[in-house]
Amino acid sequence: MNRIRKPFIAALITLASATAMADTFQTRWEEVTEPLTVNGNSQFTIEDTGEGFIRIKEKFSNNYLNIETGSLKSTNITPGWHSAQWKVIQTGDGWIRLQNRWKPNQYLHVETGSAKAGPIESGWFSAQWKIIK
Repeated sequence: MNRIRKPFIAALITLASATAMADTFQTRWEEVTEPLTVNGNSQFTIEDTGEGFIRIKEKFSNNYLNIETGSLKSTNITPGWHSAQWKVIQTGDGWIRLQNRWKPNQYLHVETGSAKAGPIESGWFSAQWKIIK
């Protein structure tokens, strides 16, 4: 299936910024139309680490998206965990990828329909996101 030529249907991922303003993240991939959900939660707060990375925290708990045990989970973390830090990488055409700091070959994606972190192909729209303010 050639995802590059098909128009995309955006999946909305509602994230709340540290200032409590709601940001919406859209995946570029048309196959997924539900919000990013981890542990039944789909609202997150973005925290800047001050080192060029972000942490993604569940809005209503102290859990963060991380890959400490191998797969994507949302759990309590120790503040310095690199497995819970994500680099925002610009694709050059208005979209971003979220790359894990601890394992740089792991990216946040929805290729199989649900949120995962893993290796991606460069053209995967399922691993490309846009922030809508």
